[in-house]
Amino acid sequence: MNVSYTQESWTMTPLRKLTYSSSTFNESTIASEIQGFLIKESQETYTTPPPYTPDSDLVYFTIYSVTQNAVGYDYDNGTNPVNASYESLKGMKANDNDRNTNVANGWYMSSIGEIYSKSEMSNIPPTYTFTVYVNYYQDGKITQTKVVTITK
Repeated sequence: MNVSYTQESWTMTPLRKLTYSSSTFNESTIASEIQGFLIKESQETYTTPPPYTPDSDLVYFTIYSVTQNAVGYDYDNGTNPVNASYESLKGMKANDNDRNTNVANGWYMSSIGEIYSKSEMSNIPPTYTFTVYVNYYQDGKITQTKVVTITK
């Protein structure tokens, strides 16, 4: 019987490393840091709900973006029995050819790119609320995942 194995792999993952370094989650501190590096890309206004009537509400959608400042490589040892001893090394690595060097311990965002937010016209000026996920990596492993709500 032929058996097909998957080989070990390093999957590149764009990340945003936060400067907040304590492993103790502090949502307001992390939210404040994230607000500081969000880039406003565009804003659109829609009237809701259809059908559009004089009493319809205006809704603003704003797109923010998050740029990466780090790259991690998600290491998997595959299924080949030759690599079984590397099982404990699975995790986020600092480069794509070293199973042993993990990304630095700390909080990271992996939501890189566009983040959509929505605001009702009743808030003037409009405020935008959205959520992002942050992960705490320790020794290359995610030890905490938290939701951060941001109002901008």
